[in-house]
Amino acid sequence: MAHAATDTDHLPLPGVLAEVEAVAGRDAALLLAGEKGGTEIYLPSPRSLVNDHWLVTMLGRVAAERICAHFRTHSPRDHRGKGRDFTEHKGGGVRVEVPKATSLMRRLQVRWMSLAGVSTTQIARQLRMTTRGVTRIRASLRATGEIE
Repeated sequence: MAHAATDTDHLPLPGVLAEVEAVAGRDAALLLAGEKGGTEIYLPSPRSLVNDHWLVTMLGRVAAERICAHFRTHSPRDHRGKGRDFTEHKGGGVRVEVPKATSLMRRLQVRWMSLAGVSTTQIARQLRMTTRGVTRIRASLRATGEIE
């Protein structure tokens, strides 16, 4: 089901996630952030990518191939600000650190839960946030018309 574009849909993604968005789409980048954010992942070369690889399972073959090809071709940089190249591994794969994108992910979770009718207190408990934090995000979402 398609949804109308919102301000949250246009917030920039950090580092590696912006590159994933560029080659495989925003949904792929957000799924990757949600599942692997805050960890280092191994991306095989596209020719070494097997159908049961976690990336293929999570995003589909086409998106997984695009991501692996991009990082293989573009000599990925360490997006933690250290400016070093990632180590290339046997078989042509690379290791990439996936940012958590905590602020964006929280905003998305608060938006989805608010649209589902979940109370501020319940959202705060489930997301391990303060009610004040949830209230601030909700106010921002209301200001941009993302929730009522």
